[in-house]
Amino acid sequence: MRPLYLLFKITVFYIIRIYYKRFTTHNPPKKFKAKTIFTVNHASAFMDPWTAAEVQRPIVFFMTRGDIFKGWLRPILWSAHMLPIYRKAEDGDDAHKKNEVIFKTVFDIFDKKKSIFIFAEGYTDNVFVRSLKPVKKGAARLAFDYYIKHNWNTNLKVQAIGINYANPNEFRAEFLVSNSKPLNPLDYKALYLENKNKAITQFTRDIEKAMQSQIVYLKKPEWTPFFDQIFAITKKGIVHNNYDTSIPLKQRWLNMKEKAHFVNQNYNENDEKWQTLKSNLNDYFNQLKQLKLNDNWLWKNKTKKSISTFKYWLLLFFGLPLFLLGVIHNFIPYFITKRFVEKSFKRRVFWSGVKMIMGSFLDLLYNLPFIWLFYNLVYPSYWLGILYILTVPAISGIFAYHYANNVKNLLNFIKVPKNKIANLFKHREEIEKQIKILNLQ
Repeated sequence: MRPLYLLFKITVFYIIRIYYKRFTTHNPPKKFKAKTIFTVNHASAFMDPWTAAEVQRPIVFFMTRGDIFKGWLRPILWSAHMLPIYRKAEDGDDAHKKNEVIFKTVFDIFDKKKSIFIFAEGYTDNVFVRSLKPVKKGAARLAFDYYIKHNWNTNLKVQAIGINYANPNEFRAEFLVSNSKPLNPLDYKALYLENKNKAITQFTRDIEKAMQSQIVYLKKPEWTPFFDQIFAITKKGIVHNNYDTSIPLKQRWLNMKEKAHFVNQNYNENDEKWQTLKSNLNDYFNQLKQLKLNDNWLWKNKTKKSISTFKYWLLLFFGLPLFLLGVIHNFIPYFITKRFVEKSFKRRVFWSGVKMIMGSFLDLLYNLPFIWLFYNLVYPSYWLGILYILTVPAISGIFAYHYANNVKNLLNFIKVPKNKIANLFKHREEIEKQIKILNLQ
């Protein structure tokens, strides 16, 4: 295990638990030395390696686009277990020769019973979608080449991983990482010896099916907003800030998988029922957006048909000191990180991963002086001071984030006339009935 990888493994373990509110795994690998090609969906650019690798046991190396392996970055990336994979479009006509050299390194990794991550779709969409692009053939070729090298006498496996986010761009969201059963290249030996290209194609298709089975998979990516709106209403899925906390995360993931399959089989854009539901959902959430309201406010009070603000004011009053503490510890590094990342990266899909890592390290550097302040003003112990900056900024920062959102939601709600709130209740009830009729509840 290389030094920077170990450092990342330790720090990301801590950072992930701050950035995400809840996460879990399904069928995770049990061994550190898995000797496996993990084929992973690429839903959120820089965020994916942190989430998928952190919650999995095996020691892994990442196959990363080759054009970033330049100058001073090369030794850093090498130390972080990253290996380049070259493409003709970005890296020129000699990409194939460069990859042959890299594959020898990969084979050495397999010989040491370690694993690699391949983001098998090849690239990330600009917006988060619950789908999967066609899987590239690289994983299948790599597996077969390794078996040929060992005269078909080895035990390398291929295993599909699906990362399922509530929303990777949102702080304090959720995610679930699911693993398929391992696929064995030996099962394709006879076909490979008969027709190499056919075997690679068939193996790639099976890898793609395995990957689809590990995610909430919609045949058409553009269905994602419509699908998420349905689950924002039912609260039975993993849609950010729109779920029933009494239902476990894994069960909500299974609910979404089941209904995604149902939508894939039954959605008909020419059917009036589907189009009416889609139209009503768009109208409803557009109204909420215009009024700057959150659907959870309505859902939590749907039996009362009114929303009492007293408890919110009470919580805001007593929570003010902790909110201010969170602002003191976190606002400056948060502001600098947000401004830098959003100006430096044009594609929004890169923001979350960079913000998570950069913001965490900047936050730590900013809070280091508090160790000295704790020692001199609170209690003369540097160890307690270190414990303070590892806990209080994170806890108070999370509280300040939710506090600020509650203030915004409360002030926005107060501005809305009661008759509009009543109309939203009615609109929501109609949508719930339509969802039930289409068996999507």
